[in-house]
Amino acid sequence: MRMFLYTPSTPRASAPLVVVLHGCELDAQNYAYHAGWNTLADAHGFYVVLPQQSASNNQNRCFNWFAAGDTQRGSGEAGSIAQMVTYMRDHYGVDSKQIYASGMSAGGAMVAALLAAYPDVFAGGAISAGVPYGCASSVFEAFTCMDGVDQSASQWAAEVRAADSSYSGPYPKVALFHGKSDTLVAYANLAELVEQWTAVHGADQTPDETTAIGAHQRLRFKDAKGQVVVEAYQLSGMDHGLAIDPAEGGVAGYGVFHPVHVWAPARAIALWGIQ
Repeated sequence: MRMFLYTPSTPRASAPLVVVLHGCELDAQNYAYHAGWNTLADAHGFYVVLPQQSASNNQNRCFNWFAAGDTQRGSGEAGSIAQMVTYMRDHYGVDSKQIYASGMSAGGAMVAALLAAYPDVFAGGAISAGVPYGCASSVFEAFTCMDGVDQSASQWAAEVRAADSSYSGPYPKVALFHGKSDTLVAYANLAELVEQWTAVHGADQTPDETTAIGAHQRLRFKDAKGQVVVEAYQLSGMDHGLAIDPAEGGVAGYGVFHPVHVWAPARAIALWGIQ
């Protein structure tokens, strides 16, 4: 796995860091450009780390989100990505309290693994067209998972807590995005992800706010302190991929980037509190 770095035009002191994970068969740098992460980094002064999956790890260049050896703390791909974060802390002085991860499809599923395995490292995450952490432990189970696996909120939360059973601190805030017309990863996974991360935060699964954004819906879930800890975007008519809004940011014309008037990366950093 290679690490690419996007440095903003004017990095802020103690800058935030966003780790951006591409989907299968995609190039990390092209993904970041089309998603609009470079634009956001320049506007807000944060660094973007871009792990690039290799064909030697996965022939389709998917992150191995379904393999226990690649999703556990301190091992495999998750461990390699954590080392990239450590490198950025040591050499670029990034703010250790403002480290985030975002990904789409296989990259989104790996983000769920990172948030579960390293809740002490990541303050927030964004998962687009992903699946819950712990729903697969083999390639065979991965396909079943992509079709949607129904578990209770408490069962899903237990998967996350088991990833680092000694951890007792706060968990990352999570932004979730999924197209209702996704033909690759079932839309039902959005509800399972909501169950997982609301339960991890001790919140219930009834949205505290529901807002229409054109034909889409944004659901907000708050914890006992009244803080929004999970946002879920139900994207009407969108197939598999990442939501962008070329009028604000993101570049259309590449199959998995859908101009649906919701710019997912910008929505994510707003939830995380990057100003």
